[in-house]
Amino acid sequence: MAYGRLDVFFPDGNFRSFPLVNPTESVGRSPGNTIKLDAETISRYHFSVINHQDTVTLADLDSQNGTYV
Repeated sequence: MAYGRLDVFFPDGNFRSFPLVNPTESVGRSPGNTIKLDAETISRYHFSVINHQDTVTLADLDSQNGTYV
């Protein structure tokens, strides 16, 4: 069961929603991520969403463009 969702809004007006189901979801351009985004402004390994004991945190993975909520 999902504990949340990640909504991604692209500059062209499109958006995608991703259910957050794993304790750690990694986001980036690389196929090694659980959520792969093909966008120039996303680093290969950009950020992680971590669910630990019902506390959800977001951690930037030293991405070049940073992570903003």
